[in-house]
Amino acid sequence: MPQYWKRDDGVRLILLAIRALTRRQKIVIAVAADSIATLAVGMALSNFLSSTPYSLVSAVSASFVAAAAALVVIVLLGGYATIIRFMPSSSSFVYAMGSLVGAVTWLFVMERFSSVSSFAGVLYFTLVFGLTFGSRFALRELNNRFANQNTEVVPVAIYGAGSAGRQLAAYISSDAHYRPVAFLDDNLALQGLKVAGLRVYPPKYVATLLQSARVKEVLLALPNVGQKRRSEILFSLSENSIRVRTIPSLAEILSGKARIEDLRPIKVEDVLGRDPVAPEYPLMRRNLHNRSVLVTGAGGSIGSELCRSILQQMPRTLVLLDLSEHALFQVERELRAKLESAGDRTTKLISILGSVENLGLLRHLLQAHAVNTIFHAAAYKHVPLVEANVIEGVTNNVLGTRVLLEAIHGSDVSTFVMISTDKAVRPTSVMGASKRAAELLVQAAAHEGSCDMAIVRFGNVLGSSGSVLPMFQAQIAAGGPITVTHRDVTRFFMTIPEAAQLVIQAGAMGERGDVFHLDMGQPIRILDLARRLLRLHGLRERTVEQEGDVEIKIVGLRPGEKLYEELLIDSDAKPTLHPRIYQAREKYIPRDQLTPLINQLLLACHVRDEVAVIALLGELVEGYVGPATEKRALRPAGESRVVSPARQSKAEPSVVPFRSKSVQ
Repeated sequence: MPQYWKRDDGVRLILLAIRALTRRQKIVIAVAADSIATLAVGMALSNFLSSTPYSLVSAVSASFVAAAAALVVIVLLGGYATIIRFMPSSSSFVYAMGSLVGAVTWLFVMERFSSVSSFAGVLYFTLVFGLTFGSRFALRELNNRFANQNTEVVPVAIYGAGSAGRQLAAYISSDAHYRPVAFLDDNLALQGLKVAGLRVYPPKYVATLLQSARVKEVLLALPNVGQKRRSEILFSLSENSIRVRTIPSLAEILSGKARIEDLRPIKVEDVLGRDPVAPEYPLMRRNLHNRSVLVTGAGGSIGSELCRSILQQMPRTLVLLDLSEHALFQVERELRAKLESAGDRTTKLISILGSVENLGLLRHLLQAHAVNTIFHAAAYKHVPLVEANVIEGVTNNVLGTRVLLEAIHGSDVSTFVMISTDKAVRPTSVMGASKRAAELLVQAAAHEGSCDMAIVRFGNVLGSSGSVLPMFQAQIAAGGPITVTHRDVTRFFMTIPEAAQLVIQAGAMGERGDVFHLDMGQPIRILDLARRLLRLHGLRERTVEQEGDVEIKIVGLRPGEKLYEELLIDSDAKPTLHPRIYQAREKYIPRDQLTPLINQLLLACHVRDEVAVIALLGELVEGYVGPATEKRALRPAGESRVVSPARQSKAEPSVVPFRSKSVQ
């Protein structure tokens, strides 16, 4: 034998040869091996434990009948339908029942020919069970050892000793990568007991298990627990710097989208989540069902989710408008697939590539598709980018809204909903100020026209293109550092689906430019969030005082960024039909006072006079002081704060003026 040959290599070759057999060949071999084992046990015990003389015929008869009885029970209980390398420990019951029936049968037949003690029956049971189940157990362990010799086995604790937890424990017990060592559960009746062979501990024992059992991960097996409770559990686990993963939600399991054993990393929604409130379906359907609906900015994170929610209410036509070809293509493809899978042949889906600043395009599509309801989500919303591109940001956010309001005149539009932001409240950024200016346009138009108009404000949404949370996840995956702008910066957070549903319901309640704000829950300190995410990945923060895995850097507030956000300009707000939607009563500027300022603002944008744009935003939006104010003070004396008449004459044709008549 060559010197490099090892004993383990032979075992591995045998295992590979067994795995290479077909399923039918494996069953034949298993049945033959069990038959030989049970026959051999019966014959041997007949020879050694019989207290009276017996004939060979009686011994063979008893052994054959007992073996047949044992195999029939194993077949009926599914013993040969189990793949050995995935065999759970609970399969021992199948072979125990087969061995028991075989032992009773052997004793019964043998006593008709000779005297046999009950001890012989016990010994028969023990030997047959050991040879049938024991051989399979040994083969499973050998396979796990040699087939995954280079894989580190991770000790895990399962949070939740219910049905989902037990199924998960059974599944990962056959996985060479994980070894379940304990359950964690809040149920006092289960604590201290053993479930599926694992002891159940109170959740506060996590730190102890980290030391005694060297647990590396906690697997959250709570598919039907509420988001609020899930967040509380994760908060408690995050104190121990242990990696946490979870199984899918009950809805995902029941719909067939996922299985219990499909473990996934913790999502940010799990950390910040709250229990959803069921939508008020009359509000959801009011302006959507069997109507023609336009969504501007349909390819964005909010716009696309609005489209998904709208599609469920079976509109007559859904018109998607976006300037980004790629974003529009992606959302259209997804929505068409949803229509096909639902068998919906009544809803017409229209994709329009264009800008909300194009009055001719807007008038054409409103008339051509008889649009009844508009959700205006198109906007530049990234604070630092808009701060660095003032003219483009103001033009898109303000002029786009003004042109859209102008296009409504003479159309069938009866409902207009503008998607706004908490950054429009006492803004410190150009983006926030431009959105507040757009709000003022909607409020002014609503008080003079018959179209029902509403403005909906909310804060950050999880998973949106501008959210800080995906960035944190990517920074953790890259090994850090995690960058936080300020130690005390706080933000509101909401999931995109919840925000979209609430926007639709708020829009159904709007009339004369009503401003609605969504209940975003409690604000979260971003530094605390970063630390919690770090600990839930099983990592520790690295500081000057202590060693750790990932550093958190404070990089300073970006231009225009606030420490905290607000949803109301004035403090008063009243409840509505929905518990998470509130209606604000806020001041607005009448059209005759607003129009001159808006005209000057858009003229300043046209001639790219950034200093004048900032100054005019300051006049329009209460409390806003832009970064260009100091620069403006250095201008030569006598230079006008607004655009000069000469510039006005050149720019006039490109600006859409307000009509003197009310918007219909």
